[in-house]
Amino acid sequence: MGNHVNGLIALNSMPLIIAQKPDLFDLTIRQALNEPVYLGAIALLVCLLGLLVLARKLKTELIPAFQDKQGSVHVTPHALHELVRKSCEQIEEVKSRNTQIMFDRGKLTLNVRLQVNSDTVINEARARLRNHLDVVLVDNLGLKNFTGVNITIVGFNTVEVAED
Repeated sequence: MGNHVNGLIALNSMPLIIAQKPDLFDLTIRQALNEPVYLGAIALLVCLLGLLVLARKLKTELIPAFQDKQGSVHVTPHALHELVRKSCEQIEEVKSRNTQIMFDRGKLTLNVRLQVNSDTVINEARARLRNHLDVVLVDNLGLKNFTGVNITIVGFNTVEVAED
């Protein structure tokens, strides 16, 4: 079909050079990183891992509130974030908040990160926020699995003192 001449194969008068490349599985890591096949595989792996992380972040898990003869009631994480936001708005010393919802082994815990005014009595603000969230979540919504609120102060806002 073709003539073999000094490592060249002539097919219909078209020379084709036979590459002396090592097998892809016999490459060192440095050599493999220069191969497009491996670079593509690494890029694909990174993309797939990114999609997996994104899917887990966007997944909305419902938090069970309670269950009775008529059915079950669930709360979305968004609703809990909104509840904490509105509770913090009612306390004027609290200026910023960030809520992390921990749901482990059927128990619900809220980790709330706050910025408060520099003249705030932290124990009072913390007690008011905890009491308000306890009343709303346990008494009003009937969450049986609510274990409490962990509050972390992440910063202080300066308050202008009016001079007389």
